[in-house]
Amino acid sequence: MAFDITPYIDMKPAEVRKLIREGVIDFPTAGMCRGYAQANLIILPPEYAADFEKFAELNPFPCPILEIIKGEQPLTHAMGEGGNICSDIPRYRIYRDGVWDGETLTDVTEYWKQGYVGFLIGCSFSFEEALMKEGIEVRHIAQGRNVPMYKVGIQTVKAGPFEGPMVCSMRPMTPENAQKAYDITVKPLTDAWGFGRNSATTTPNVDSLIEFVGYDRIAIDGNRLVKDDRRTQIDLNSIAKGYTVDLVAERLEAMGVVDYMVNIGGVGLDARVCEIVNRKKGQGKVEV
Repeated sequence: MAFDITPYIDMKPAEVRKLIREGVIDFPTAGMCRGYAQANLIILPPEYAADFEKFAELNPFPCPILEIIKGEQPLTHAMGEGGNICSDIPRYRIYRDGVWDGETLTDVTEYWKQGYVGFLIGCSFSFEEALMKEGIEVRHIAQGRNVPMYKVGIQTVKAGPFEGPMVCSMRPMTPENAQKAYDITVKPLTDAWGFGRNSATTTPNVDSLIEFVGYDRIAIDGNRLVKDDRRTQIDLNSIAKGYTVDLVAERLEAMGVVDYMVNIGGVGLDARVCEIVNRKKGQGKVEV
């Protein structure tokens, strides 16, 4: 079912939360509340909370924690004072022993108990505003649908009972727009939205950060990288890992190694591991 987020683009988060509580908004919030970060929610009984917090610590890219909610009332503070995590989310699903019970709810207040812990983790909706500001169409917003999501072959690091593959969201675009979307000056935004090492603990003001972001703010002068503003920051993390994986893979092949897996920094997996598993029908053995 398609939906229209146009009336909510420039609303304040508190206004949108109120409409969610009233049942007016019961669909994904992508594109709403321009200038504010969005989050995903997990609520757990106390016996699982410590393991999940450790899981998030071990997997900071797929599960960056923005706020942890504890106490008698399920209310947010750092991510918006007074938000209720049991009534201010459009839809909820309850899982018992890892299995969805089949219901979709709009309010889970009756399920909150003393000792339960809520985790707000980073959401990919948050960076879509930067794409749209550069004139890049976000197709699921334009079509009024939820973002496409896929389970991928990269596994998370296990902690207690928590494990499984990462989930990737997709935004189709032209090659020219993809070059805009990948920008090595985006570090202030990734930090602000909880994806970097120096993550902020308050809701980011996008407009105050975006003026220092953009590949047109840097230039190569001989063997120097020149910034037009000292507040512009460079993040080569993803390029460095991928490039290092390529170099190691090339070296291994030059040495005659046929079956291998290269893992750099826990993220960069050379695609040949997929070939090994397929060729050996899942019987490939990996040693460190």
